[in-house]
Amino acid sequence: MIQIDMMNAPDAEVLIQSDDFRRLILAESAYAAPIDKLALDVFETVHFPIPGHQTPPPRTAPLSFVVRYYGQTDDEAAFVRLYTENHPPILATFPGIRNVLCYLPLDWRSTEMLPDSSIILGNEVVFDDLDALNRALESDVMPVLRADGKRFAEFGFNTHHAMRRERIYANGED
Repeated sequence: MIQIDMMNAPDAEVLIQSDDFRRLILAESAYAAPIDKLALDVFETVHFPIPGHQTPPPRTAPLSFVVRYYGQTDDEAAFVRLYTENHPPILATFPGIRNVLCYLPLDWRSTEMLPDSSIILGNEVVFDDLDALNRALESDVMPVLRADGKRFAEFGFNTHHAMRRERIYANGED
């Protein structure tokens, strides 16, 4: 997963049309292994409060557990509303949690050079390391999350991936 944070969809559109993007992201030679599938999505990122913090803290811890929800649901807006109103506050109670984010697809669909992935909602919870994630997943918060998940409307499928995040470049930062 490559995440490029932009201020808005028009800036993202300019980026994906650039020669650098095509050379660094789209070219198969940019990757050490063969590319099975490449998709492009544009999201609004929503940071949720964490207990003990006045505002959501910066995302600096290196391990993320990333969940993506795909496919059809009867009412996508209702699905997203139920999820974002209920699930992030529960996730924020995980022991060792550093950040809770949701990714809401913008009303923008990819160009003919890259399809989008049909994500209806993304989620990311951030921890210091894999041990902290495992402790959270074994905590008493999990039964509460499962119960909340049973309230979700039917959707296609979801994926769950633990990933180590590494900042490669930050514009304007050393």
